[in-house]
Amino acid sequence: SSIPGTGIAAIAKRLFCDQGLFAPLFLPTFISCLTVLEHVSLPGVGMMDDANNNNNNGGDNTTTATTTLQHNNHNNDLYSHVMTRLRNDVPEALVVGWSMWIPSMGFMFAVVPGKFQVLFSNCIGFVWNAYLSWRTHEGEEEEDR
Repeated sequence: SSIPGTGIAAIAKRLFCDQGLFAPLFLPTFISCLTVLEHVSLPGVGMMDDANNNNNNGGDNTTTATTTLQHNNHNNDLYSHVMTRLRNDVPEALVVGWSMWIPSMGFMFAVVPGKFQVLFSNCIGFVWNAYLSWRTHEGEEEEDR
């Protein structure tokens, strides 16, 4: 550990580094990447490939222009979808993460022997990832109906 010790000051420094610096950067990155990767698999994403095929197969310029416009609209939809998810999901997930990670990491840094800290952290991480998965997909069932 680069911050040695099990005293309150050392634990507070570790928690600050983990939850004060890392978590606020990780959550928006995770949710943005997840949104982009999920959006790529949506219907109609291969529109630029269709435009390239039309050009290579003698497609007319009207089809290519329409396909490019559809692709630009798709990119705008993706951007607005990412921004909406960041506004809706990140603040709550950050607070829930702090309420879960700060006590568990405080306990780990103070009590759990070093050789078991990775295992302990992975167990907490499993629960955290289940929460993030649920949170970022909440309400999608109703939308699909």
